[in-house]
Order: sequence, then C-alpha cells, then structure tokens
Amino acid sequence: MSKKTLYNGKLLPDYVFGGNDLHYLFFEFDFIFTNGFWKILVPYLEAHSISRLALEDKNLKQGSFYKEVPVKNFQALFNENTYKVGPLGGFSLKTAIYMVTDRALLFAPEDPRLFCLFLDRNYWLCLFATTDRDSLRVFKSHCIKNPAEYLSTHFTGDSLPDNFLEKLKANYKW
Repeated sequence: MSKKTLYNGKLLPDYVFGGNDLHYLFFEFDFIFTNGFWKILVPYLEAHSISRLALEDKNLKQGSFYKEVPVKNFQALFNENTYKVGPLGGFSLKTAIYMVTDRALLFAPEDPRLFCLFLDRNYWLCLFATTDRDSLRVFKSHCIKNPAEYLSTHFTGDSLPDNFLEKLKANYKW
C-alpha cells in the first residue's frame, strides 16, 4: 500500500484499496470527525512516530481538497483545516469538508502502509485498512460489529444495490 496505490479508484462494494495484504474494520462515516476517534488515533500515531496526517478528497462535489495536518495539536489543526475550508469550488461560505465530500482518504503520508481510512458518504461507512493486524485492537471497540446489519439500517438510499452485501463481504471478509 503506497501513497500512489492507497485508493484504486473503485467504489464500494468493490475492493477500493491498493494491496491485498490488508486487514479491515468498518466505522460510521461521521465517527472519524469526532473527538472520540481523535482520542484513539493521536496516541496510535504518536506510538508509531507519525508526525503528519493527510486528508484527501477523492470525489468532492465542488472543487478538490488535499491537506496534511501535523499530529501535534491534531484536533485543533484538523478542525481548522476541515471545518473551515475557505472558498471551495464555488462555495462562498466556509464549509466543512465532511459535509461536502462523498469519498475521502485519511492516511499517514510518512508511512502509508500503517493505515488508510476510506470514507464513503453514500453508504455512511469508513473502512480502516492496515497491514498490521495488531493495529486493529486499538480501534476495535469503536468499530461496526456487523456491517450487514448496520448498512440495512443506515443506508441513505431506498435500498442497497443488488448483491451489495455479498460483494462487500467477499471483498472485506468480515
């Protein structure tokens, strides 16, 4: 999983990551933007000597976005760089990145193999991928335990596309 291949351009339920040696957890889309997530993520990053995080929008409704944020003072800087994005592709008001993105990546550019988060608003999901199985323990208590049940109650469309759950389960083996 290198920076170049973190995201392969595909959409869920297809396999969206570069690399096949990954382990996964599912989270709610908006959990990634909460203090609860930051309280877990920052110590994890510090323990792995990661000093920067990158947030990259892969399908912004208006404009484009890529921002690296230092881990030191992460919460304040992340808020400043996501919740207060200036004029953005036609938006005249400061707009929260999480309000206008459909798909985004959050990763450590210094060590992209450590983890990558793929956020997909259409399914209100975030996939955490890592090559380090031990990393899953740090985040497991906050993950979605049953993605099929979660999707059946949280999908924003009328119904999931045909065979969506079967394809998702085959690709991410929960």
